[in-house]
Amino acid sequence: MLRGKRLLVVEEEFLVAIDIQHVLEAANVEETRVARSLAEAAELREQFSDYDIAVVQIPDHGSEPIPVVSDMEAAGIAVVLTSFDAGFGAGYPGHPGIPVVVKPFVNNELVLACHDARARRVTDYES
Repeated sequence: MLRGKRLLVVEEEFLVAIDIQHVLEAANVEETRVARSLAEAAELREQFSDYDIAVVQIPDHGSEPIPVVSDMEAAGIAVVLTSFDAGFGAGYPGHPGIPVVVKPFVNNELVLACHDARARRVTDYES
């Protein structure tokens, strides 16, 4: 379900972003772009239709909706959130229903979360 998909990674830590890229490219994601902040991702808003999946770092000390994530969902991007805060393992209050992967993650957890997010987007479109 990830074969040929285009990925946007929004992650402040460069090495974590590269790890996410490697994991998902090994799962057949075709192309990856990295944004180093939510602000940088917001600058790409006009290009959101170019992406199928986004993996987005949750801001520290947040629980409110993240505007750029809402914009990604509106553009049809399947979104997965990441956080070092294990408290978000069951979900992020600002975006209920979006899968959250707690860092450090097991590679398969990230891949499965991306599959879940893609399946959720397909279900949303069919509804």
